[in-house]
Amino acid sequence: MRARDEPLELHKSFALFVLAAAAGFVVDAGVVTFLVRELAWGPWEGRLVSFPLAVTSTWLLNRRYAFRGTGHSDQRVEYAAYWAIQLAGAGVNFAIYGLCLHLAPVLAQWLFVPVAIGGIAAMLFNFTVARSTVYRAAHPTR
Repeated sequence: MRARDEPLELHKSFALFVLAAAAGFVVDAGVVTFLVRELAWGPWEGRLVSFPLAVTSTWLLNRRYAFRGTGHSDQRVEYAAYWAIQLAGAGVNFAIYGLCLHLAPVLAQWLFVPVAIGGIAAMLFNFTVARSTVYRAAHPTR
């Protein structure tokens, strides 16, 4: 039987990471859609609010579930390192988001589509980097 704080195998960790990413997607797409449709914000300005909310929600979920038993003993350091990874992944995410809006302007009516496409690419990048750096199983915090 696995101890509660013991790191998970790769496939289980990735599955939980995907679920956290899905929750982050709901936060990101929901907030940006609300800001654009209801408050007449631009799609880029909306992402400046929705993205940090999504990152924080995925960090909370991932540290508790996908990467449990690993990470840094100081949550502030871990959060900062997680943000650094997410910002690198955001470069991928936002580039694809922008490319989608540029190539298919009609997608501005359904912002969840370019958010999802960019998010999937960034998710794969973020998982790989997070698991090999901030959440290395070889360096548990407890």
